[in-house]
Amino acid sequence: MTLEKTIPFDQELVNIFGVNDQNLNYLKSLFPNLEINVRGNVIYINGSTKDTQEATRILDEMIIMGSKNETIEIPDLELIAKIKNPEKLENSKVSQLNVIDNKFIKVKNLNQFKYLETIDNSTITFGIGPAGTGKTFITLFNALGDVLDPHTPYDKIYIVRSLVATREIGFLPGDHDDKSFLYQIPYKNMVKYMFEMPSDADFQMLYGNLKAQDTIDFWSTSFIRGTTLDRAIIIVDEFQN
Repeated sequence: MTLEKTIPFDQELVNIFGVNDQNLNYLKSLFPNLEINVRGNVIYINGSTKDTQEATRILDEMIIMGSKNETIEIPDLELIAKIKNPEKLENSKVSQLNVIDNKFIKVKNLNQFKYLETIDNSTITFGIGPAGTGKTFITLFNALGDVLDPHTPYDKIYIVRSLVATREIGFLPGDHDDKSFLYQIPYKNMVKYMFEMPSDADFQMLYGNLKAQDTIDFWSTSFIRGTTLDRAIIIVDEFQN
């Protein structure tokens, strides 16, 4: 299989290939059976379909990082190689999060890994990025894993967000739970994916139990001022509001 990959002209090749092509040489060392050549801003990859596809996935991530003027170093490439190549993910916290029943998710890029690593090593973490990049999903998945693990100090998850742009909860009929129901749907769907119950009725029972036990609790910013939360992981979503 032969593949051509064009690097946009507005990107500096040195940002991608490294000084003296050290990143390119490392990529070649990962795939000794591939023929990888560069002519101008075009990369030619020739070899088996499997190796070509794996090398291309790593190269795509390098190009994305280069487009953001991020410095790419060998440790970054080692991590990208683990993330992008499924065979190298076995039993690696670098690549996957276990929750229950061997259910796991795999981080898809270097930024997701760094975000997860920061969560694990910090008391407070700010996640900033476009919608759909996995910020809330990774955070909630990791939090559930910690809360369900009897060896961690946490036994509750509080999801906090603003229901409306102001501190008021609005004038529609209903109590706090009624008005926050629609805002809870995205988180409920995430939990549904994480547990994979055999039927909707089974999941509704499970989710109801999690809420009844206060394992997962949903709070509005309108009512959290002055509240003390112990032994809890607090996820503040849509923080810009």
